[in-house]
Amino acid sequence: MKKSTHLRRLIPFLVAFWLAFSLGCGSQGEDSSSAPKMPNQAAIRAPVKVAVIKRGPVQSWIALTGTLLPIRESRVGAKVGGRIAEIFVDEGDDVNTGDALFILEQRDFLLAKNQAEHNLDAARASLSAARINLTNARREFNRLKGLRASNAVSQQELDAASDAFEAAQASVKVAEASVDGARDAFEMAQHNLAESTVRSPISGHIARRNVNVGEVVSPVSPAPCFYVVDDSVCKVEAHLPDTKQSSVCIAQKVGMTVDGVPAKRFYGEITHIGGTIDPLSRTLTIRARVANPDGLLRPGALARLKILCEERKQVVTAPIRCVVKRNGDATVFVVSSGIASARRVTLGLSGDEEVEIIDGLAPDDLVVIDGTESLEDGMAVEVINPNQTM
Repeated sequence: MKKSTHLRRLIPFLVAFWLAFSLGCGSQGEDSSSAPKMPNQAAIRAPVKVAVIKRGPVQSWIALTGTLLPIRESRVGAKVGGRIAEIFVDEGDDVNTGDALFILEQRDFLLAKNQAEHNLDAARASLSAARINLTNARREFNRLKGLRASNAVSQQELDAASDAFEAAQASVKVAEASVDGARDAFEMAQHNLAESTVRSPISGHIARRNVNVGEVVSPVSPAPCFYVVDDSVCKVEAHLPDTKQSSVCIAQKVGMTVDGVPAKRFYGEITHIGGTIDPLSRTLTIRARVANPDGLLRPGALARLKILCEERKQVVTAPIRCVVKRNGDATVFVVSSGIASARRVTLGLSGDEEVEIIDGLAPDDLVVIDGTESLEDGMAVEVINPNQTM
């Protein structure tokens, strides 16, 4: 009994010892198998892309958006009323100045011209008769005037001859006025006949046609019959912020792109700068002319303008994306022997993709352009675009 009691007392101590031993062995095994292996710090290299610092030009541009307009446009309507007899052109056709666009029915215009011509002939005949009558009246008056000097005729007869002479003079003036009126009516009839054929006032192409054969048109028609544009040269109208007005001037170079021809860049120059600033938008209107010899520019399209406001040539330049802000300073990372060193730089004129470096870099330096976000001074890097270093 004493022996069994003694054994029962030892069992808790044996169990505790066994558990402590098991836990200790397990912890040592887990630590030895799961402890992370520290990599070789010297083998870690941050992947970066680099660019070579060079000398070259830097251009500063002002970016604006505007609307393309034709250099000339004409909304052509009829100057006389009538019914359209024939149309000679359609939308898209090229026309020259003076080309016929359409013609009105001619019958009424020809009748009016012929009637005016007859009236003019009649007025001229009346004038001839009045002048003959005046000549006779003058002769008779002069004859009686001589006879009255010798008392061969009475004063009453001389007065009658004088009245007839004055009446003949008045008749000539009336006849001359009638001829002038008839001549004006004839010329107007001729003019209306000529205007019944509507012609293009400018060279260009038909942008829009609003009439058909058989329609009646008049000078008060609400819409033009044809819309003719000359877009051999286009003008661009844009609105410049008033803070930039000192950066532009007449004849300044302008670059332009349009969405319809994204691969091509067009060039022109400023031809107009507005004299007043819009108080609501704080902008002033500018216009530029751009040659369009290939007809790629379409009036009404959205144009993206870039105005060259400053240019510097043969200066040290760096890609804008290599410049980062560190502690408030413009900084670039220069790569040498696989190490990226942070270097403060002084910036000059900034362009779209390049920036002038006044101090801090020299030609042929390699600078990081991609991968600067995680870089620190002195980090090892791996150049993943080695062709740029050649």
